[in-house]
Amino acid sequence: THAVGEAKGEYKTKGDIPRNELRQIVHEMEKQMKEAAKNLEFERAAALRDELYELKNLLAQDENLKPWERIKLLTGDDD
Repeated sequence: THAVGEAKGEYKTKGDIPRNELRQIVHEMEKQMKEAAKNLEFERAAALRDELYELKNLLAQDENLKPWERIKLLTGDDD
């Protein structure tokens, strides 16, 4: 995660990180985001939300995904 004003990390290509590892990262970040919101750390929760959006978009770019899998992923119903 980044402090306020800190530069965002860049995700170069979807091939840099294995798909399963990306899914684990997304799952862990979702837990962190919910915990931050629960603790009233809204700036941190928003930063995590934004990073999650970027990671999910990377996962959704997989050409092997079926359309319904892509929709589930992007709507947050990927469990």
